[in-house]
Amino acid sequence: MSALKFLALLVVAVTVHSLGVRLWGDFAVFFDVFLVLTIAWAFEATTLTGLAAGLAAGLAADAFSGGIYGLNGFANTLVGYLTAFSVANLSKMSTSGAAIVCALAAVTQQLVLTLLVFVMVAEPTAPALVPMIWKIFITAAAGAVLFSARKRLIELTGSRRRAREARLRF
Repeated sequence: MSALKFLALLVVAVTVHSLGVRLWGDFAVFFDVFLVLTIAWAFEATTLTGLAAGLAAGLAADAFSGGIYGLNGFANTLVGYLTAFSVANLSKMSTSGAAIVCALAAVTQQLVLTLLVFVMVAEPTAPALVPMIWKIFITAAAGAVLFSARKRLIELTGSRRRAREARLRF
């Protein structure tokens, strides 16, 4: 069930990415839907599941990037693992804490991608700094919004479940 849920979210991410690039050509430069999916999945997953989600989302991002295949796969795998590991070791996280974790995950991804390009490409060029900073802020904001929405949804379903259980007493 969990794998099907992730695959459905991956299809949604591919759709959002495709529509965003079609409507605005620089969409992928400023917003990485696959990174947000990796981070959001790692928030509620084990380290192994976060690692697998990062790999799948990263390879999907590589399919659309037009660059070297595997760069985003490696970077998102690392981000998925580190995010799941850090969230598992934090007892309670607020929305601002989630935004910080998302920003750090985006910084990690950008650093890994930059290092891999400098290692693998014969004549590498430095990435543009302004879009990279925007991508980090947008990822942090999107992650915080998703974390807050997930937290609110859990609260709503929990209160409904408790109300239903209160009525079913025998």
